Amino acid sequence: MTYFTRDILGFYIFGREKNKEYLTKHFSNTNIVGLHNPNSTVVFDSVNVFDKANVVTVDDDNTYEINKYGFRGEIDENSDEQMVPAILSIAQEVQAHINKVYDTMAKKMFNVNSHRFDIKQETIAKGGFWVSKKRYAQWIINDNTVSCDKMDVKGLDVRRSSFPTYFKKVMETVLLDILKGVDKSIIDNKLIKFKEEMPEQNFTDIAKNSAVKYMSKYVKARKEYALGEFEKGTPAHVKASITYNRLLKHYKAPYKYEPMKDGDKIKWVYLKKNPLGLETTAFTGHNDPPQINQFVQQYIDYNKIWKQDLENKLDDFYDAMNWDKPNPNLIKASQFFGF
Repeated sequence: MTYFTRDILGFYIFGREKNKEYLTKHFSNTNIVGLHNPNSTVVFDSVNVFDKANVVTVDDDNTYEINKYGFRGEIDENSDEQMVPAILSIAQEVQAHINKVYDTMAKKMFNVNSHRFDIKQETIAKGGFWVSKKRYAQWIINDNTVSCDKMDVKGLDVRRSSFPTYFKKVMETVLLDILKGVDKSIIDNKLIKFKEEMPEQNFTDIAKNSAVKYMSKYVKARKEYALGEFEKGTPAHVKASITYNRLLKHYKAPYKYEPMKDGDKIKWVYLKKNPLGLETTAFTGHNDPPQINQFVQQYIDYNKIWKQDLENKLDDFYDAMNWDKPNPNLIKASQFFGF
């Protein structure tokens, strides 16, 4: 069970209403900021949470609750030092109450006296951001009663090993800023700066990571191919691997540079228009001929990589927040004219 000390952002799936009389003796109102989920979710700008639902989202084995309730008594809701102990105290009481309900449920519904149904408070989050079901991030400030300051991410590309290293940094920055309530204009400026600084990064940090399979399926034996010629339906990362092997021959690379084969871990990038007519190429990132490194560095297509690998994921964030996409021209005009 996760408790939130402040606003929740994005899409929500509301669970069933809890015992209203039991909970309202402790709490008053809270604010929920978010969007309407077209799959039937209703999100409220400002509601008495117990008139609707205390549970804001549920998945297979977790429950997430709003806990910025306006506690009875002298508690500063902006103070973590005061809110965390108060939430832990209430959580223990709620936890005990729900587990008693499980005892009754087990007897009435399953006719058993001994069972393993159990609910337990796990974390306290200062902010939560749901893009869609099972795709979310939380700003955790307490984990199993231990203070911390970390981001918990599920189902988003921030943690995926295939995602470019530089883009992980971009996504982590945007997510944490959203969770901490940073102004949209500041986030917009950061994104534009991230994009402008791409050419300054090591191209290995911009490349996609992948495992290549079935290369032999798309290279026919006894057939001669031009440098940029491929069988119909060849996946982009397989094309990139085949291209790398052909470039080894093209540049007459020494034998110490091994060709790629099925099962290899590779990095690959899109390329701008180039003299060899290639759209993609792969590389190992640790043992490549200098000619291939120079070729990639000269013709890597930063704009296409940003658009293909990152832009749609950032669009999901902005759509969930009901924000307009950042406009570099408008921002520069605003800075110039002092808007």
